[in-house]
Amino acid sequence: MKKATFHMITGLLAVGLVFGVNFAQAGTLDPTFGTGGTVTANLGLTATTLTAFEQSNGNIAVVAGLNNTAFPGIETFALLRYTSSGTLLSTTTASFFTNGDSIPVAAAMQSNGDIVVAGTTTGTTAATEFALARFLPTGKLDTTFGQGGLVTTVPKGVFPSVSALLVQPNGQILVAGSAGSGLRKVPSPTVLVRYNANGSLDSTFGTGGIVEEATPVLSPTALAQLSDGSYLAVGGASSEQFSSTGVLQSTVTPETLVAFNPSSPSSEAIVFQPNGDFVEAAIVGNGFQKTAGELFRFSETAVLDSTFSSTKFTFGAQSQNEPATIALQSNGQIVVGGLSGLARFESSGVLDTAFATDGSVATPFRISGVLIQTDGNIVVVGNQVNVATGITTLTVARYLGN
Repeated sequence: MKKATFHMITGLLAVGLVFGVNFAQAGTLDPTFGTGGTVTANLGLTATTLTAFEQSNGNIAVVAGLNNTAFPGIETFALLRYTSSGTLLSTTTASFFTNGDSIPVAAAMQSNGDIVVAGTTTGTTAATEFALARFLPTGKLDTTFGQGGLVTTVPKGVFPSVSALLVQPNGQILVAGSAGSGLRKVPSPTVLVRYNANGSLDSTFGTGGIVEEATPVLSPTALAQLSDGSYLAVGGASSEQFSSTGVLQSTVTPETLVAFNPSSPSSEAIVFQPNGDFVEAAIVGNGFQKTAGELFRFSETAVLDSTFSSTKFTFGAQSQNEPATIALQSNGQIVVGGLSGLARFESSGVLDTAFATDGSVATPFRISGVLIQTDGNIVVVGNQVNVATGITTLTVARYLGN
């Protein structure tokens, strides 16, 4: 029996080699990508990855922030394009001010393949502003958008920050964030800005395209558009609803989602499911000086779903396990990346034990973004700091999904 089993396995491997079929386990590095499944690059003093997108031709576009100066730190928006096998094709940077600091925070792909990146920018003498850049599928800036592909907006208040981005089916763009009130005991408002497809402010939204409203969700980290045209803004375990013209609603009325991002390249790991529920990957304690991750699911009205399995998890049994990004597969499975690895869960919240080792795998770099490709494979982007040189290595890796 053992001899027959051995011949069966070797026969399957031979068939795989002949016909290019991969029998490796889900959650292992894809040997056809880069070198053993990984591509690394030193692109400056620091390189902070944000997320990745699959282009229509199979190429992979990575959004990052690049910084080539030691002091003061001057970061730029960046879009890097790789072939489907991991060869770097191009790097395009975007800066809004000469010697200014431009920090990308969130990104989304439009239906035509354009990539919109939102963040903040600060000039040497100017206040911090909301910043938007749009890149064509070729990697170049879209000169039909704003001024040469760039848009800046100054909300009221001090120290404005961007936290989420949503691209609507009609091409309009909604950016969420917050801005300090500048006054003691006066809470900082939530800021929503809506842009037309060409980058101009939409005057039909809020006041001149801008809404500033004191809300329970200070800085939303996930946005969705509902079937009635209104917006659902989520942060942590809270949600709030704005009308299509930007008016804060007294309650959240559950509606069908018509637009949302399948992953969360933002400051908090939250992703919407198609029925409107949202899943948060949070960091929790796991014993003395140890951390773990845990998934929680909430309804649109921010009610905790008691039927969803909420179990602590680690990335390959490591001691520090801070989740940083979350993505939803087409089959409903949930993928979480973070400080030290990658994990996959069933739609019910339990770990997918067929993935890697009991559902998770450790990585030598911090994962900041997850892309689920159309073939089910999982691309992760992250960075790793060389302690000796202080240089950050940008890393792109692909794991088998099936």
